[in-house]
Amino acid sequence: MNLLKPISSAPPSTGALQLINSINRFSYILRLLAFLIQLRFLRQRRSINAFAIDSVILCLSNELMSFLLYGVQYKILKIPNEANKLRYPLLFKGNNTFPRISSFTLLINLAIVVTLLLTAKQYHRLIKTENIFQGVSKTMCIYITTLIATAFIVKIISTHENNLKYNFNDCDYYELVDLMKNYLLDPVVLFPQVSLSFMSQSCTGVSELFIYLISASNLISIFSSWLFFKDEKLYMGWYLIDINTPSLFSSIVQLLCCFLIILQMVFAYKNHKANVPLKIDAIEEKKLRNE
Repeated sequence: MNLLKPISSAPPSTGALQLINSINRFSYILRLLAFLIQLRFLRQRRSINAFAIDSVILCLSNELMSFLLYGVQYKILKIPNEANKLRYPLLFKGNNTFPRISSFTLLINLAIVVTLLLTAKQYHRLIKTENIFQGVSKTMCIYITTLIATAFIVKIISTHENNLKYNFNDCDYYELVDLMKNYLLDPVVLFPQVSLSFMSQSCTGVSELFIYLISASNLISIFSSWLFFKDEKLYMGWYLIDINTPSLFSSIVQLLCCFLIILQMVFAYKNHKANVPLKIDAIEEKKLRNE
C-alpha cells in the first residue's frame, strides 16, 4: 500500500476500516487454503505434468518478501519508523501505531511459505513426470535477480552518507520495495501457469478448486478496495489500513490470469491430457541420437 497520501484532520469511522482489514485478512485465508489444496492435488495425482514451478517460486518470493519487509523490518526491527516519524509526525502522536501491520496476515504469510516449500519438494519428488516445457525458466531467474539487484542498489543509495543529495532516505527505500512487491512481483505470479497451460495444451496440472479459491481471494480483495475508495472519509483514513495487504492492481491482474486459466480449463483444453513428451524421455532420445 502506497504511504504517500494525504492525512485527514477528521478521524474516519474505525469500524468501517476494521471491516476492510478483516475482509483483507479473510482473502489471505482463502489464498492459504488454495495452496494447501494444490499441494494435496499433486500428492494424490502423483504427477506434476503441466504444473508451473515458476509460479511456485514467484509466489514463494512474494510471500517471503512480505514477511521480511512487513514482519522483520517494520514490526520486529522497526527500522523504517524513525524515517516515518519525520515524514508523518502527526501519526506518531499518542498511542497510534503507524504503519499498521497485521500479525495475523504475517502468520498466514509464514504458513503459505511452508506450504510452497512442501509443494516445491513434491515437485522435486515427481520431477520425472515433467514435460519438455517445464522447469525453472531463465526468464523467471533473471526477473527475480533484477528485482533483488534493484532493491540492493537502492538500499546502498539510501544509506550513503550523501543520500540527502539525492533527497532519498530509508523511508523512500521501504516504500519503493513495497511498490516493487505490489506492482512488479505479486501481479505476475500466475503468468507462468497461464503460459505453460497454453504450451502443454492442458490444465491437468492445476486443481480447479485452487483456481476458484485464488479467484475468490482476489475478488474479495477488490471488493475491500472498492469499499475503501468509494468513501472519501474512509480514504482519508488510509493510515488505519494494514499495509501488508494485496494492492488493487495485483488483485485485478491475478484475477485476469485466473479467468484465462478457467477459460483454458472449461473451453480450450477441457478433458485434454498433456500429450507433449516428458523431459526425461526427450533427454534419453537425444542421447540415443548422439550415439
